[in-house]
Amino acid sequence: MLPTWNAASWEGFKPAYGLAYWNTVENFRRTTRKVGTIQYTDPHTGIYCQLIDENQINTPEVPMMKILVIRNPRRANFYAFKKFVEKLRFILIEKLKYDMAWGLPLRIDDGRYSVVGVDKRFEEHHRMTYETESGETKEVIISRLAATWAAAGMILMPVPDGEIAPAFISKSYRRKLLKREKLMAQFIKY
Repeated sequence: MLPTWNAASWEGFKPAYGLAYWNTVENFRRTTRKVGTIQYTDPHTGIYCQLIDENQINTPEVPMMKILVIRNPRRANFYAFKKFVEKLRFILIEKLKYDMAWGLPLRIDDGRYSVVGVDKRFEEHHRMTYETESGETKEVIISRLAATWAAAGMILMPVPDGEIAPAFISKSYRRKLLKREKLMAQFIKY
């Protein structure tokens, strides 16, 4: 975890380590275990994110980071949020060489993540239709929060959690996905 700490520090973020409980269910049995997290905070804006390395919970085919939350505890400021997301992408994909980083934005209100002002995060922003590998057409609802993450520089695409969510991907993994899965061409530009 030291490289993730150093990369954030060099880019002006204030890193902090923590622990989280990760729940899984296998064969109708729930298991909980502690996993390490890292939080990056922009000391000027207060915007922060919490991350977990996917290697702690799964065995991914390429290095992956899961974004647990990106939050601005202060008044809405899209420019600062976009700048934070761009810097986060640079740290994770370019500096630390993760091939993918993704997060599932909140879908329902959570008291731990209050909003300053009118809360419209969970309203429908738009619907996205795509065709699965089997030829079936599916439609997903994209919330205003997910659309904000996408507008800040993330790509809405299928992620390992089995959902359509905002993500970053490296150029090499992008090429690999486009070559291997026809489905990805609907989400990823060349």
